[in-house]
Amino acid sequence: MLLTGTFVAALLIDFTLPRLMPGNPVQTEVTNLIAAGFTLSPEAIKGMYALYGYNPNLPIYVQFYDYIVQLLHGNLGVSYIFFPQSVSYLIAQRLPWTIFLVSIAVAVSWIPGTFIGMFAAGKRNAKFDSIFTPLLNFISSIPNFWLGFLFLIFFAADLKIFPLFGAYSNTVTPGANLAFILSVLHHAILPILSLAIVAMGGYVIHMRNTMVGVMGDDFVLVARAKGLSNRRIVRTYAGANALLPNITMLAISMGAVFGGNILVETIFTYPGIGYLSAVAVSGEDYSLILGIFLIFTIAILVANLMADLLYAWLDPRVSLI
Repeated sequence: MLLTGTFVAALLIDFTLPRLMPGNPVQTEVTNLIAAGFTLSPEAIKGMYALYGYNPNLPIYVQFYDYIVQLLHGNLGVSYIFFPQSVSYLIAQRLPWTIFLVSIAVAVSWIPGTFIGMFAAGKRNAKFDSIFTPLLNFISSIPNFWLGFLFLIFFAADLKIFPLFGAYSNTVTPGANLAFILSVLHHAILPILSLAIVAMGGYVIHMRNTMVGVMGDDFVLVARAKGLSNRRIVRTYAGANALLPNITMLAISMGAVFGGNILVETIFTYPGIGYLSAVAVSGEDYSLILGIFLIFTIAILVANLMADLLYAWLDPRVSLI
């Protein structure tokens, strides 16, 4: 019930906000056509509104109701910018690229970040902790798009080690062949690092601070009294208990990863759903904006649901009822 309410609230906000922007997509297209030298009669403009299926004169609650009806029939509408292509088709073409980036970035950042944070907690007040913890705290505060911009300038534009844009080279044939796979990986390294490095800093700090708190609990003191080694206490006792909050943080941070992915994909002109959303917003493509943010909302809600289920599975004390 809570997930349903959250989904409806997010959908309502996503639907309303673009319509609060000045102008509308049809008027923008009319302005562009007139600037290009075309003469449009009032009847032609009305025909464009009918063609795009958009009527700004209707009350916004009526527009929202019509959208929900179409959504229940699996129709996300037609893109204004890429007319006559459907929103579903455009998302299906771009979403796999974003899933590829985000999934690898999350794995590359969360898994090492968790173990590094665990190690830093075990070495608390040691040289490693005093140097790397402030450094990672600083890294976690860097905007990932700014880091991506630096990577683009230094590694792509100056050193020419990595490509400037795209998901693969134009010289390879897309398909299940080694040249295409290597080209995809080559183009994805900088965007993935831009997302993963910043996220890793947050996971390390969170895991380290959680571990420090857990290591002061009674069961850890008992383990020390039994003569267990510090390494075993960190890995077996404190680590297992501190891991659960980090799993929750992983789900919560999915929203930040998806949000940051929009700017990162735009910087690298990566053909994912993030770059597509930037194009949709700049072109006031309401249908495409709604479709993309619908996918973002579903992804974040599913990630949180999976985190709750995993949390309950790992800790029998937690009940979902």
